[in-house]
Amino acid sequence: VKKRAQTLDEAISQSTQFHDKIDSTIENLDRIAERLRQPPSISAEVEKIKEQISENKNVSVDLEKLQPVYETLKLRGEEMIARSEGADKDISAKVVQDKLDQMVFIWEDIHALAEEREAKLLDVMELAEKFWCDHMALIAT
Repeated sequence: VKKRAQTLDEAISQSTQFHDKIDSTIENLDRIAERLRQPPSISAEVEKIKEQISENKNVSVDLEKLQPVYETLKLRGEEMIARSEGADKDISAKVVQDKLDQMVFIWEDIHALAEEREAKLLDVMELAEKFWCDHMALIAT
């Protein structure tokens, strides 16, 4: 009975740690995604656009830093589900699965938003460079 109680206490502790960590990770990912959903002000200045591209690349750096936590949470969550009767039969496993699904969805959304923003910024930079080149040619004549 004592060993079983100890095992149960350990499982509760691991579950609590998992939920605390995944909740804070989801919050962090939500903030990053929300930042990416806000359209940046588009400048006609090439240097400003380059800064925006650099800021967008920083999102990728932030994600790289979160990658080990993301992978660990995914693995731990899958292990917790595997030890249960499955997400379809065990309500706590369903909660874990839902949180994992939410985290993965936001993670993939951030990647897609960052790629989309970078492509748009590169297009705008190309247009700005052409504009300034044409503008300088007009001034020179």
